[in-house]
Amino acid sequence: RPHVMVATRGGMPLLEFAASYTKDIKGILFVLYVRQLNVSFTGPTKPPTLDEDPEARSVLAMARDVAKKHGVAMIPIYVVSPDIPYAILDFAATYNVKALLMGVSRKGAVLRAIQGDIITAVADNLPPDIPLLIHA
Repeated sequence: RPHVMVATRGGMPLLEFAASYTKDIKGILFVLYVRQLNVSFTGPTKPPTLDEDPEARSVLAMARDVAKKHGVAMIPIYVVSPDIPYAILDFAATYNVKALLMGVSRKGAVLRAIQGDIITAVADNLPPDIPLLIHA
């Protein structure tokens, strides 16, 4: 079955679209939540886990409910990375997705300029055989 990946921070319209799209193509939905963390861990300190990230748990639970409502198989993925675009690209390639879905950021222009535009960074580096579907 084709793999569809949605990279999300929890936008319900995006999750609904992703589940509907995945159902239409009779695929499996991979829901990717990337926790950005810009510090290096050395010594005994470890990056946070999903159990320690209530926001991520909430988003993935909401995605599970949406997928169930649409009758779609879902695989949750939680990753901690300093580079969100790289993490998205890595997982999209690793799971050989047939489509990558992302939503338009609701961040302000100044914050996007400081942090970088994730969609642009992903689009510029996504392999040509993986379409990027942007839900606004």
